[in-house]
Amino acid sequence: MACPHTRTECLNEHELIRKYRCLDCGAVMMCACDKQIGRSHLSHQLHQGTVLETQERVPVTAGFQPSICRECRGLAPAAHPASSIPGRTTKIKRYYWRELAFREMELFETWKRTEEGKTYSIGSPMPIPGFAEQALEEIKQQHATKPKYVFDNVSQQQILEKCNVEVLDLRAEYVSGVEGRAQLNQDGRAVGVEEFACYHLHSLGYTTVICESRPFHALFATLLWPLIQDPADSRLQTVGMADRTAPPNQQRPLWWLRPDDFGTVGYG
Repeated sequence: MACPHTRTECLNEHELIRKYRCLDCGAVMMCACDKQIGRSHLSHQLHQGTVLETQERVPVTAGFQPSICRECRGLAPAAHPASSIPGRTTKIKRYYWRELAFREMELFETWKRTEEGKTYSIGSPMPIPGFAEQALEEIKQQHATKPKYVFDNVSQQQILEKCNVEVLDLRAEYVSGVEGRAQLNQDGRAVGVEEFACYHLHSLGYTTVICESRPFHALFATLLWPLIQDPADSRLQTVGMADRTAPPNQQRPLWWLRPDDFGTVGYG
């Protein structure tokens, strides 16, 4: 008798096409509600999943099965907000990241059937303007009328009030027409917000150093690199990211060694 897969666990809620392991038979599968969009746009994600806690890659053994995810089982959807990064700081973008991605793909699929879409040469939604904005507006309207997730995070203001943090209220004039980070007018000179705050503190007799989290970065790198970059770790791999200190016209990557499960419960 075939297993009904009535008891499952999600391997990684942060994958677009989520994989589930049956707690009774051990099979790994996907929910049938993701079948159409998965086969149309995310075929590279249909053969294996990544366990969140260990980053272990496991093969999908049972394909798409009906009534696997929480919503298809009639349960309330669980929120798994994405981290806050530049371009994804609002709660709508963080909580609805999966819905936004799927809606963009649906809009692209509809657009492909238009005359303009049929003649367009690039088969990806990314270069097509307007899809992300349209998807965001639709999700905002849906959340306003019938929210899928509840935003119960403690606000920054609540934390400041709870911890009795003193707030220094400084008034400044913004410099208009500046791209990128905001600039303020300081005696006729455009300065960043950090420099503006330093100027005020200097006037009070303080000495300031703009360092953000660099001391923590230096301590972490100095003291923990032998542990994290242990040559004996079989999961060590070369990874990279864009160098934020590079000039705009000279983009370059930064490369370093890091275990592929670093930062997970399994690594600890």
